[in-house]
Amino acid sequence: QLFTRLESGRWQEQPNNSLGDYFEREHLGRALVTLDANLDGRTDVLITHLYELVALLINESEIASESIGLRFQATSGHRDAIGTTVEVQSAGDKRTLQLTAGDGYMGSNERRLSFALPDASNNADIVVNWPSGHSQSFKGLEAGRDYLLTEGIAQPIPMNTHVQ
Repeated sequence: QLFTRLESGRWQEQPNNSLGDYFEREHLGRALVTLDANLDGRTDVLITHLYELVALLINESEIASESIGLRFQATSGHRDAIGTTVEVQSAGDKRTLQLTAGDGYMGSNERRLSFALPDASNNADIVVNWPSGHSQSFKGLEAGRDYLLTEGIAQPIPMNTHVQ
């Protein structure tokens, strides 16, 4: 099953016949892992099954707006910065994201937070609240890129530009 979140905040199941070959058969899944396998800024999924080979589903949906990807490196405590909370502000839009763990049986999501920017914006200001309790601000991060944010270092490190 694949669900789309509506503007109202409700979820709507998408018809399987509109999603591609994978969704036209039944599967007994074990875990779902999210990642950006082809570095295009869209979230792809890897699915493990009980009686089938692993499936990698590449997200080929139309890009509605540019996104920014964030990776984290803590210097106090757990290096992967699990529990980091990020406040994102862009063109009057404000959202909060959190880096979590415990993703699935024998699988782990890519340690990356991704967020789409509102149509009117090509950059965002963010505040990172690290698990150690420290807080850090980063201004004007550009859309269409991934960044490595390291606790205690003022400058984000651009990692790559999304492939289009």
